[in-house]
Amino acid sequence: MKRYGLSHGFPSLAANPAVMLDVVLRIGFEQGMFRFDSTADRFVPDPAFHAAFDPPLPFENLRYFSVSDTALWVVSNAKRGASRVQYYVRNGTRWRERPTSARQLNDMNIRLLMSEQDGTMWFSNEDGLYAYRGTREKPFDLPFAARLRSVAVMSPEGDSLIHSGAFAGADGNASLQQQEHQIPVLPFRNNALRFSFAAISYDRAVQNEYQFLLEGQETEWSQWSAMASTGFTNLAPGTFTFRVRARNAYGIIGREATFQFVVLPPWYRTWWFITLVFLVFLASGPSIYLWRVRRLEREKKKQEQFSKQVIESQERERRRISSELHDSLGQNLLILKNMIDMGLQTRMTKGQLMDQLRELSGIAVQSIEETRAIASNLHPYQLNRMGLQRALLALVRNLEQSTKLSYTAHIDRTDDLFPKEAESHLFRIVQESVNNILKHAGATHVQLALARTEHQVRIVIADNGRGFDPRAVEQRESLIGGLGLFGLRERAKIIGASLSIVSAPGTGTTIEILIPIPYVTP
Repeated sequence: MKRYGLSHGFPSLAANPAVMLDVVLRIGFEQGMFRFDSTADRFVPDPAFHAAFDPPLPFENLRYFSVSDTALWVVSNAKRGASRVQYYVRNGTRWRERPTSARQLNDMNIRLLMSEQDGTMWFSNEDGLYAYRGTREKPFDLPFAARLRSVAVMSPEGDSLIHSGAFAGADGNASLQQQEHQIPVLPFRNNALRFSFAAISYDRAVQNEYQFLLEGQETEWSQWSAMASTGFTNLAPGTFTFRVRARNAYGIIGREATFQFVVLPPWYRTWWFITLVFLVFLASGPSIYLWRVRRLEREKKKQEQFSKQVIESQERERRRISSELHDSLGQNLLILKNMIDMGLQTRMTKGQLMDQLRELSGIAVQSIEETRAIASNLHPYQLNRMGLQRALLALVRNLEQSTKLSYTAHIDRTDDLFPKEAESHLFRIVQESVNNILKHAGATHVQLALARTEHQVRIVIADNGRGFDPRAVEQRESLIGGLGLFGLRERAKIIGASLSIVSAPGTGTTIEILIPIPYVTP
């Protein structure tokens, strides 16, 4: 006795059952079929034998062979422990699979395969023995066809049937052929369809499988499935042909059934609407262009006017600072100089000297205060030293001390919440708003509130003065110049805030500034 293994050509030791065919011993492996070469005393690959089978042999799952000169039975493993039974018949040099009733064993776990000289095959499983006698075999390649049972439009209110499985023929009888005038044309809102189908093959009908293709949307057939219905939703406008075919328990594929239909485009994609839009564009395009040009010109003129007003405001501010420095601070410094010179030239008693020094100190203190006021008007030093919250509170205290108005202030902590530039703009907005109240409102009370919420920062400046018409004031400013309300809006726009003014004659004024939290740094 001699043992054959890896050293004799086996690709692995996981060999399948051997068969003797054409006086040659053959063994199937996962790598393919191998034949015994008696001259070399080893097994060699036999690709020619493998290529002769249609469909190919499942070498990776082979379990049993039973062969004669003209026929070959193959049992292979299928999914979930079931078996697959195939019967091949030799036709010249080719082996072709032939359907037999033995396919009824496909769902069983075949444990043994044996043959007799009269052609009877025996299959065993846990339920017992099955005998197949080919002399009593009936034809299994009889033609059959798939049939559409129904086609329905799907909607939330329920499906609407548009085809019930047959068409009206020219002779008035039912027909399976769809004529051109029987192609349904569906509005775009009905672009969801469900198809139900069946196979006219009743031998083990539970094993019938279906495959479908929707031409106009897909290019490949679906996988085989036992499901006898399918649906399509959100179909694009176009012409479609639904095709379905069936495969029975013996692997025979029947004639396919077809159903053609059309989905119209939505109204906004129809030719008449596109033409209408094109004509409207041709008619209104020049007008829209001219309107756009005029609007850009107005915006440009508005920006130029604003720039001019800014320059004029800067010049006025420079003249004011120059005047304050000359008339106030300059005069005080001149008085200090003269009094010091006189003190150096005149003999004074100790009492006279002390009086003069006190007077000099008072003038110096006044000069310091005036210098601080000028610097604060240029840029509030409190912003850099104390932050926005304390700067606004300091503004309110100064106004309480220098005016007869009463103030109510509630200001949340906003330190490090805004960039320095944004803090400066916000302070100027509040300062300019309060100055306008002092100059024009005739109010007795001013309310200032700054509150931070989860999504935004809100600033409100309100008074109980005489009120005004904001639109009329802004129109007057655009005609005669001036920053006023327009300047407030421009400052708000620079920092990404929105500014609204609610006022009317006799009702007071409320200014609200909203800054979205995404603008600020958390």
